[in-house]
Amino acid sequence: MGNLLSAEEHIEIPTVGGADIWCPVGFKCASKIEEFGLGHDGKYPHDHMHVPSDQRLKDAYEVGCPARGTMSADGACLDDGKGGRTKCFSPKRYEGGPGSPCGESGSGLCRCVKLVPRPRGNAPFREFVDGLEVLKGDFEESVPHGCSNCSRLSENETECKACYPACMLSSEETHNNGQGGIAGEMVPKCIKNPQAGAGGPPDADSKSGRPWNHGYEIETHPLKIVPHYKFWYPDEPVDKSLETDGSDESPAKEEDIADEETDEVIDAENVKMPFEVRREPMGRKEWIKMWKEAAPKVQNVMDSMVTKMKTQWSQPGQVDQCWSYENKGDDVSGKLERFLAVQRSCREMNDVASSIRGEGKDHSIRFDSGKCGNDDPRGLCGCTRSVDEDGEAVEPPSDCQFLNCYSSGDTQLDDAMAAMQAKEATCQAKVSSMEGGVVATLAMPAAASFPKRPARSCRWRDTCRPEGRRASSVEFLFAYA
Repeated sequence: MGNLLSAEEHIEIPTVGGADIWCPVGFKCASKIEEFGLGHDGKYPHDHMHVPSDQRLKDAYEVGCPARGTMSADGACLDDGKGGRTKCFSPKRYEGGPGSPCGESGSGLCRCVKLVPRPRGNAPFREFVDGLEVLKGDFEESVPHGCSNCSRLSENETECKACYPACMLSSEETHNNGQGGIAGEMVPKCIKNPQAGAGGPPDADSKSGRPWNHGYEIETHPLKIVPHYKFWYPDEPVDKSLETDGSDESPAKEEDIADEETDEVIDAENVKMPFEVRREPMGRKEWIKMWKEAAPKVQNVMDSMVTKMKTQWSQPGQVDQCWSYENKGDDVSGKLERFLAVQRSCREMNDVASSIRGEGKDHSIRFDSGKCGNDDPRGLCGCTRSVDEDGEAVEPPSDCQFLNCYSSGDTQLDDAMAAMQAKEATCQAKVSSMEGGVVATLAMPAAASFPKRPARSCRWRDTCRPEGRRASSVEFLFAYA
């Protein structure tokens, strides 16, 4: 694939002085591999970036662009208010302008792209280069804006707003005779933001909505994109750092981030759920590295939830107290939704692992069953076990091949889920009847809408699509927030 080089050997680190450019909502930032190497994860630059020699990756881009800020303990690239003196890879924004990593507008080093939505476009072709996935096809690109010279944007309010936070539209400016305009006339002016380090998406404070893509047209280009993948780590460190948007909190410093990883089995009732994780999607190498640590913990949460679903939550007389103004109840809906979120993330991680692992013993994604507890209904680790070439079971610590997400073939779990949904429907009916049905609009569909034994092609409501199909792996590659 290429030689491993230090960042200094093939990347010229630009000086501070660029602009923090945000990609419009729905677009992801991708930067050129020939300029920034492979491995757009964590801080920029880092010593493990390398430029591949494989010609199939010529002119290709990888999700993640150099942006001002530092990495939080829970894996988010946050603006630290230092004006670009420290940088990290972000899928949402990039550092542009003279002397910046991504250079001037139109340089092609960093691009805001998204998949062409169906049915207008076809799904990109997926090619794997030694386990590294490359998407080839047409992508929509947000037209880049030049944000290095704010004053030239004074006559275009839309362009000035699109360059926030590097530029900002001042209220008005008084002109005198001989300096342009009529004496005493008030005119708009686009100026350099003195607090550009504050960060934030364009029109972040707007309460009236914002135009799609800042009002600009989008262009379609044939591109090669190396995607990043969502990752759920139940034992993710708790980090409440925020971007420097005026709050008292600021991103954690690297030296202040303690190693909080542990091999202890965690409580399924008190873990960070998939919808609470803000970790940036990761490239193949970092994803696999974290998989071996996180997979046992994911399996433990999945096992624990399945056991509780079968033996406690779904049983008559247990977990059936509904919410009321006087009593919080047993959180029936919350337990059901958390179970479905964990199961969905489990399947997605399995799909990614099987796609990007590569071939041969050097690309093993096996993990240790001894680290995932014994909380499945049998009192064991519920992972899918590995076998060798002769079909014999592999011994620990490499005895788990994949996560077991309990997605099919378990009639006892089917019945438990149906019973839990019936409890949820009963509670929703009670809530909707409070105070003469005032809150009826908040209620979900009645029990009749939840079949007791759903069709295998559309298992439970988290996997259903409007046209009755599962989301393809290509679709969720760019579906992260």
